[in-house]
Amino acid sequence: MDIQSAARSLEKELQGTAWFTMVGVGKHQGRDAIFLYVKSPRAVPGKLSAEGWYGFPVVVKQMGHPRPIPSSSLT
Repeated sequence: MDIQSAARSLEKELQGTAWFTMVGVGKHQGRDAIFLYVKSPRAVPGKLSAEGWYGFPVVVKQMGHPRPIPSSSLT
């Protein structure tokens, strides 16, 4: 499984969880990694950050709920 598929799988698995915000992909310490953005890092199962997801490391980042930028701010 490639990292994009793994990230989509994790997002699907966590969808609807109160502490979950979003999933992204990128590099962490020179390796491909899945970034898990959450409202509360303490709510993330330790197994997920310790073992990773489908062979990819999972990096947990705290983040609130994303909000779209009003279109009037883009001009």
